[in-house]
Amino acid sequence: MVGGFESKVTIVPRRLIWKRLQELGVRGKFLEAIIDLYRDTRFQVKVNGRISTGYVVTIAGVRQGCPLSPLLFGIFIEQFQALIRKECPNIGVFVLNGEKLADGTFADDMALMADTIEELQLLMECLNRFCNKVDMEVNVKKTIGTVFSNPKTNCRNRPPLIYDSKNIEYQNSFIYLGIHFDQHRWLKDSISHTAVAASRAMWALINRIHEIGIMSLETKINLFKTLVLPVGNYGCQIWGVCFLIPSEAQTFAKNPIQKMVLDFLRIITGCGKKTCRWILLREFDMWPVQSQWAILCVRIWTKNCESMRKGTDSMETVTMDADLELFRSGNNVCWSFHFLNAMCHIGLVADGDGAGVAIVDLRGWNIQQLSELTFSEKSVDLGYKACYEELHPELKSGTRPPENQAYVVGEKGRSLDKYMRLFHDPNLKTVKASIPDRYLRNGMRFRASGIPFKDNAFEFKSIKMRDYRQCDMCSGGIVEDEPHVVFDCPFYDDLRRDKKWSCLFLLNKKNEMHIFMSQRRQAEVYEFLFYLVQKRFPLLIV
Repeated sequence: MVGGFESKVTIVPRRLIWKRLQELGVRGKFLEAIIDLYRDTRFQVKVNGRISTGYVVTIAGVRQGCPLSPLLFGIFIEQFQALIRKECPNIGVFVLNGEKLADGTFADDMALMADTIEELQLLMECLNRFCNKVDMEVNVKKTIGTVFSNPKTNCRNRPPLIYDSKNIEYQNSFIYLGIHFDQHRWLKDSISHTAVAASRAMWALINRIHEIGIMSLETKINLFKTLVLPVGNYGCQIWGVCFLIPSEAQTFAKNPIQKMVLDFLRIITGCGKKTCRWILLREFDMWPVQSQWAILCVRIWTKNCESMRKGTDSMETVTMDADLELFRSGNNVCWSFHFLNAMCHIGLVADGDGAGVAIVDLRGWNIQQLSELTFSEKSVDLGYKACYEELHPELKSGTRPPENQAYVVGEKGRSLDKYMRLFHDPNLKTVKASIPDRYLRNGMRFRASGIPFKDNAFEFKSIKMRDYRQCDMCSGGIVEDEPHVVFDCPFYDDLRRDKKWSCLFLLNKKNEMHIFMSQRRQAEVYEFLFYLVQKRFPLLIV
């Protein structure tokens, strides 16, 4: 059983920070310059968009956003860590540099850790003595205790946790530095909590996009990658390792971050939930987020293995060594198992002869052999793309079949095959163009087989139903699909002859759809498609 205590300490008086700096030998003009930064520090309060008229003068705490602030607070709070080493030398969860690790502190977020609740209580009493000495307080309302144990262990009669004569509430889970920890499930629920935060950021961005009136898809997707995706990827090097296998389940079905990404793409394009997920991703030259997570995990693996080979005694090397021992012992839930299993799956682990190695065989390798495994970010990226293309051969680039080549009706990947053949544009001209929203949303549905032409209708997708998929607007006996309605069907001749759009067909003598869709006049192309769909389906809301 491991006990955890997560708390929020209040602001520290500045006079004690200056005193601590002097004790460490910081004096003279350098100390005076630091003190001058905090002289006459004032702030205003903003509530519901309204800013207070007066100023509040502060005499405690460090400046928010200042790069010097974390260093100042760290120099001060390390006194508590020294006190733990002196008064509680044998309390902690594992040995680091010959000492047990009893606390994890980042700014004012503190986590105390011990093997038993009784030892955790001793750490809390030590913290209480330190806070009384330096005029600081612990926000008990934001402080919780969590017991990590076997789910079958009976924890009902556990002793209470007390800080300064106040009871500390036990909870089954807590969030530390943005990562969700559960007493039984550990990090398995972290992705769901992270997805909630990313979803809030996504809707805030969507509202802002509407307020400003941004039309460019390129701008929207760049804002999403800058403001939302980092929220969803936060901590993925820790919890995302469970979602690295390139399969339909781990790539899409069980990945709420990926679902959030697809939701955003559907919202800005107007495509419905039935639109193929791969079409949405490839339209923006995107790949599933798990490939990004794998690259970030590779960086962690490379950094920690380099430290192990150099013999560096650090927290990273100790935890990595312990995790690899778990992997070698047959553990299937440790970080190393999930990571190496993914690397084996995409074919990046090989023996001396260059033959692929299975995850079962890796368990027989020693720690040194495992730490010598290296993976480049480029090879991981290419490995995932190869796996995706193996799952969906239609994704392969440079293998565009002729547009007049028949595709098999009703088979898996039919809409993706159609998109890659007729509409996929590696130059992303649609994404980079500024197109009015009403035309754009209709055009994106047109590209993604979302318009209910006979060829896209679900009830007619059987190969035996070809006669039922023939165009009702003409008597040519031709299947009603996108190339037919754009180039051939006489029902739309008046639109093609219109002087506003006739220029769209001048340079496309072979009536190739991908050339028509990727030409320079993107706004005119999408306007033409809008009125074409409106003429075919007058009651269709686009």
